[in-house]
Amino acid sequence: MTPFLFLFGLDVLIAASVAYATVSLARVPVVTPMHLSPWLFAISLVLAVLMGALQLQRSGHPRLAIGVLLIPAIPAILGFVALIGVMVLFTLGTPHH
Repeated sequence: MTPFLFLFGLDVLIAASVAYATVSLARVPVVTPMHLSPWLFAISLVLAVLMGALQLQRSGHPRLAIGVLLIPAIPAILGFVALIGVMVLFTLGTPHH
């Protein structure tokens, strides 16, 4: 698997999770369109990154395409590692019976 395909798949997962959060938030009756606009903006940014990376890859700029795909991937990876770290720290602090 190439780094481009790995990062592209990771960014597709990011887009799917943002879309799921947006749809879940839209189903809440208290939420107004003003609350949904940041989520819709996030979806559009991730889709722009995906389409831009595809265009760069097709036009023969694979390193630049990987760099573009790293824009949403790095914060997602760091957030996932932080979440796992917090889960491990809380698990270590609980007594086992």
